[in-house]
Amino acid sequence: MLDDLDKHAIIAHMNTDHADAVLLYAQMLAGYVGAQTAVLERLEETSMALRVEVLGSADPILLEVALPEAIRSSADARRVLIKLARQARDLR
Repeated sequence: MLDDLDKHAIIAHMNTDHADAVLLYAQMLAGYVGAQTAVLERLEETSMALRVEVLGSADPILLEVALPEAIRSSADARRVLIKLARQARDLR
């Protein structure tokens, strides 16, 4: 199981180095095509939470995205998040 330190490191890495992928998660996987920004807020074993700003909406939306498989380690998280990014890019 990922500990809190690992989760925070993964979240920071995704938001800093892969903001484009996080936005694609919101747009393509969660269906918020009008999303202008997305920030990974929380990462759990079977889901992630994104804070999304949508064009025309005054308030950000917090949405839950199910993961296709459970993550129990940093290696699992890397593999699953890359898989989701590829899926999202293919849907563009």
